[in-house]
Amino acid sequence: MQVESKSMLPPKVELHIHLDGAVRPSTVWDLAKKRGINVPGSNAKEMTSSIRNFEMGTLPKFLDTFKIFLPPLIGDKEALRRISYEICEDKAKEGVVYFEARFSPHLLVYSDPESGHVKEKALSTHDVMRSIVEGIEQGQKDFNVKARLIICTARETPAWALECLQLCQEFSEFVVAIDIADCGGKDETEGEEYHHEIIRVFQEAERCGVHRTVHAGESGPAGNVKIAIEELKAERIGHGYHVLEDDDIYQMVKDKDIHFEICPTSSVYTGSCDSDFTKHPCVRFIKDQINFSLNTDDPMVFGNTINDEFEIARKYFGLSDEQAIQVTFNAARASFLPKQEKLELIEKLRAAYHVAD
Repeated sequence: MQVESKSMLPPKVELHIHLDGAVRPSTVWDLAKKRGINVPGSNAKEMTSSIRNFEMGTLPKFLDTFKIFLPPLIGDKEALRRISYEICEDKAKEGVVYFEARFSPHLLVYSDPESGHVKEKALSTHDVMRSIVEGIEQGQKDFNVKARLIICTARETPAWALECLQLCQEFSEFVVAIDIADCGGKDETEGEEYHHEIIRVFQEAERCGVHRTVHAGESGPAGNVKIAIEELKAERIGHGYHVLEDDDIYQMVKDKDIHFEICPTSSVYTGSCDSDFTKHPCVRFIKDQINFSLNTDDPMVFGNTINDEFEIARKYFGLSDEQAIQVTFNAARASFLPKQEKLELIEKLRAAYHVAD
């Protein structure tokens, strides 16, 4: 039975949210207790406080928090189905009508026996994919929201890249793109040089029609954005704040109308941007009418919603109501949905916002 969303919030589209970074704290606590895995605190609230009390201003410290709440999720089919189902409910309650959730299948196959918790039988990446797809499929039906998946490979593990592309193709009904990020808890390197296998795989993705988005220019320099576009054939950039450091590259992204997946709260907490929101790169992006969307990134860690991000943009970036609507349409147009489904999404937004063709 389909459950209609009770949200009366204006409809939103979200393109940059990590599935494992969006799990409910109560779910992590519940799974940890059921599986006998140690997490900090004596209840879910204390555990959440411990997770969110990381040293602000450094991306590695932020990534370290995943070591706390990932273990109860990984290597467990039912846990993966559950978090995939619950993200649909959570996004629907925020007024999101379409979202793309990204994750790395290779990080969810088994628990690291050296981390001190119970070692369980490894899943295959196919097991991970099937479990997540099942959860997303049911969540869509029950909460009247549309969801698709993006598979992440890792800069530091080039051997994963080809299998990630193969999984994109095998599960193409729900997977719409491939992504690459740092999964090892390190800052984006200066002057990024990608392993030749990663470059080959992303260029093959372009040839076979698999969409590409790349984490670049988050903590690293503007040159990484250029490399992502020219070598990895990126259609969208995850974060990309440091593109403003190079006028030529900034002009290139404007000319190419590259879409930036902006995550305001995340950008400050991870030290990617100045802690003063009024100095955020998005202020310039709005002024220059850059193609961007607003996103939550990892609400498990930040405790944020998509509506919080729009409120930040209104309060500190000078985003008008009219521009906020445009940002939502930017996200819909930059989505990796097939053409007809994208048109249907845009029409749905036009009807909700009373926007003419």
